[in-house]
Amino acid sequence: MRRSSRRARGQILIVFLLAIVAIVAAVGLVIDGGFAFAQRRAEQNAADLAALAGANALLNGQDATAAALASSEENSFKDGQGGVTVSVTVAPTTVQVNITAPHENYFAGVVGQASWDVSVTATALTGIPTRFMGVAPFILSQEAFDPITGLPFIDFTVPYDFTKTTGSGSDAPITVSNMAWTNLGTGNVSSSDVKDALDGSAPINANLLLNQYVGQHNNGVHNSLFDTSSGSQPSINTTLAGLDVAVPIVGPPIDGQAYCYNAAGVSDGTNTVGCFRGWALFHVVSAEKNGGGEDGTITGYFLTGISRSASADSVCAVSDSACAGFFHGLYVIKLID
Repeated sequence: MRRSSRRARGQILIVFLLAIVAIVAAVGLVIDGGFAFAQRRAEQNAADLAALAGANALLNGQDATAAALASSEENSFKDGQGGVTVSVTVAPTTVQVNITAPHENYFAGVVGQASWDVSVTATALTGIPTRFMGVAPFILSQEAFDPITGLPFIDFTVPYDFTKTTGSGSDAPITVSNMAWTNLGTGNVSSSDVKDALDGSAPINANLLLNQYVGQHNNGVHNSLFDTSSGSQPSINTTLAGLDVAVPIVGPPIDGQAYCYNAAGVSDGTNTVGCFRGWALFHVVSAEKNGGGEDGTITGYFLTGISRSASADSVCAVSDSACAGFFHGLYVIKLID
């Protein structure tokens, strides 16, 4: 009996020791995993900032790789130091940063995992925007922009009244002070189409060709779209006032073309105004009907510089001469991964 009792106690001790090891390993994995997660978050922040720094350098014609590596180092992850690796991949419109760093474990070493690698990646998009999702349903004239620099003239960088073009030819702005409605060339513009775009039930998503016709097709004023005086009824004033929106800029046909293009990129043989010439960022101040329903006015101004607009989902490289016509004072830098 005594031998049996000692044997049982020995077995219990072995089981207890194995259990202790398992418990320590489990607790260690939880604790080390938590610290690893915190490290991953720090790495991700560093990768995001490095990608944005590289994208900003790329936009300005500087060394994107050097800028990204410098930013990563400033945020405690230096390539080649302490087992850290930082790689940068630069393309014409993107900068990708990958960071891998070892995580020294406190408890997981009990089960043979003294450290493990934590890796993250971040990609920033940069360039001149060529496509937006959910754009404003009106178009403005290229005449508001300097043809040399692509920047808006100073008069249009402060609140300015843009009045609906009326009469024959009012499918597109006739003068620099005009605006017109648009559904981006998908057919006749109706008030219900624009209201659906304004309230988000049917947003206008843009995938346009340079020189594509995006005018109204029907010369309509659609006075109710300026201001319905009701928060429950979508209009420019009730929905967009106070917001920055992407607007299509239009003008005459591009050099070498007599007419605007259709959606297939072929001359439409008809329209000589309302040809898509690029995007601008426009701050809507207000909108109102004018008089007895003859026309209306949108008041606002153009913004310039760099936007991190989430709705810009395609860009062209600043160095790409074929994309120069798209520029109207607006660049995009944003994280896409």
